[in-house]
Amino acid sequence: MFRWTRDISAGEEAQWEASFALAEIFACFHEQPGSSEIRIEAFLQDGEQARRLVELWGGEIDEIGDQDWVAVAAREWLGYVLPIRDRFVLTLDDRAEFLEALRAAHPGRELLIFPPGVAFGTGDHATTATCLDLLVAEAERGGVAGAEVLDLGCGTGILGIAAAKLGASRVDGLDNDPLAVAAARRYWETNGAPGGARVSWAEADVLCWEPEQAYDLVLGNLFSDILRAAMPRIRRAVREEGTVILSGILGEQAGGVVEAASATGLRLDSRVDAGPWTTLRLVVAPET
Repeated sequence: MFRWTRDISAGEEAQWEASFALAEIFACFHEQPGSSEIRIEAFLQDGEQARRLVELWGGEIDEIGDQDWVAVAAREWLGYVLPIRDRFVLTLDDRAEFLEALRAAHPGRELLIFPPGVAFGTGDHATTATCLDLLVAEAERGGVAGAEVLDLGCGTGILGIAAAKLGASRVDGLDNDPLAVAAARRYWETNGAPGGARVSWAEADVLCWEPEQAYDLVLGNLFSDILRAAMPRIRRAVREEGTVILSGILGEQAGGVVEAASATGLRLDSRVDAGPWTTLRLVVAPET
């Protein structure tokens, strides 16, 4: 395992976060006590990839042990709490005493418990948090209770698990990373195997997969180029009265995703911008 580090100026985090997201590399950002600088740490299995980062972006690398350094670095998030409307409280801290206090402090809200690990989607990222917000809004419209939901690129399964807590009758999660699929199954149990939903987590590449049925709600937190390429499959996966919520999209790339969606018969209903990221709500366009 290799660790890449670099110090940046405060205020540059969004730009660097976007760069790491596009490179599909997990990175942690740490405030430096007594300094205006932010330290970035990225953890990589491949020494050649680590050296390539130095060539591209400067910084330093050192070889470290084989323990889960992503989880070690993420300990800074102990105590992290994010309310999602009036429905959920997301926490990255799974200490029993902390969860007990959190439930007492937020009566009427359900907990989403996602301690950081190797899969993307613990809820602290703007794309996941915005998807959760739109998912709760969808539930408030009556669009989740009893619905059949597809979570594309499910990562930790956070969106599918939240949908089950909101009353979905079925949740199918797909990811091309077997570690993510295993993580989604673990987080499903961590969160109490919520509701009466039928659930499945499976390994599949969204660019090769073919939907076996249509769903009421399709969720996808993926990169823009993947979303554009997969859009015909996404359209085939949603029912005529269904809804699609997509994120992982940089703001300047949103137009291309909307254009690809329009070509398949999906229409932009609304968009939410959070920093450099955009989340889209799409519906099936009426036939003319």
